[in-house]
Amino acid sequence: MLTNIQNLPLSLTLKQAIVFAIGIIAGAVFFIKYNEIFFPPMSLYHELNTDTLSASTTMINHTGLFSHITKKRLKEFAILTLTQLTPLRYVLSYSYCIIFGFMFSILQGFYIQQYGISGLLFFICTIIPHFLFYALAWNKMCTNDILHSPSFKLISSIVLFILAGIVCESLLNVFLMKIIIKSF
Repeated sequence: MLTNIQNLPLSLTLKQAIVFAIGIIAGAVFFIKYNEIFFPPMSLYHELNTDTLSASTTMINHTGLFSHITKKRLKEFAILTLTQLTPLRYVLSYSYCIIFGFMFSILQGFYIQQYGISGLLFFICTIIPHFLFYALAWNKMCTNDILHSPSFKLISSIVLFILAGIVCESLLNVFLMKIIIKSF
């Protein structure tokens, strides 16, 4: 299926969006069918995180969080960059989109089941704005040939998007999540 989508006369970004949507649908079906298996562990993990963020005395170690997120995201983007250097770059790109669509759908389903329609706001605050920056970096990596034409402008824009995502994830999202959790 993933190799057949490459033959469609659409832009790479649109093809990735279609595959991402397929991942969202697959994740929703999976969540509905197997909800009783993974809902209890997700609830426990979520409860631990929300208790930490909602406690007014809890001080978040932003330096430690920034360091942790930086290591994690740079490792992910290094792997993604290596996948773009292979002949299977499109198949791997579509696979990555399906996996993220699947994970986003499960997370959204969990939050909606936990908080009702307000869970949608919680989900949006969980992924925005940092994943917008990561998506822009990923899009630049996929739509440009990094191996054969690695321009300074291209690489610097990818790095800036990744750094902006890391800063948003470690600083801004924690602040937004505290506000949202207190309102629940």
